[in-house]
Amino acid sequence: FSSRRRHTRFLPVSWARRCVQETEAIQAQLKEYCNIRLVSAYNGKEACDLVIEDPKQNFALILMDCEMPIMNGYKATELIMKQNANIVVVGITGDQSSGDLDRCRDCGMKDILVKPFDKKTFVNM
Repeated sequence: FSSRRRHTRFLPVSWARRCVQETEAIQAQLKEYCNIRLVSAYNGKEACDLVIEDPKQNFALILMDCEMPIMNGYKATELIMKQNANIVVVGITGDQSSGDLDRCRDCGMKDILVKPFDKKTFVNM
């Protein structure tokens, strides 16, 4: 029991709320900037389920947050790319370290946006 407890990671509710708020803000900006239809997944497993289990959706672009609950964006991207290597996955991260950027590219992400980003950065990617 004690060894399991050491490896359990508890996230504060304020952190989860902030992540949802960031995601909703990004979605609102994208709708405004690009006039596109958005489909949301709140974790990496949902993203995989949407893309892999329903190929009729025909996603042209996936904006994948790297740090999500249940399954992170790196693993989700790997699974999606195994199924369809033609989908463009752009990683969204708050970490500008070279290690994180390398990790994004290693899992198959085609480009990376570092939060916060603006319209110009997104459009010019």
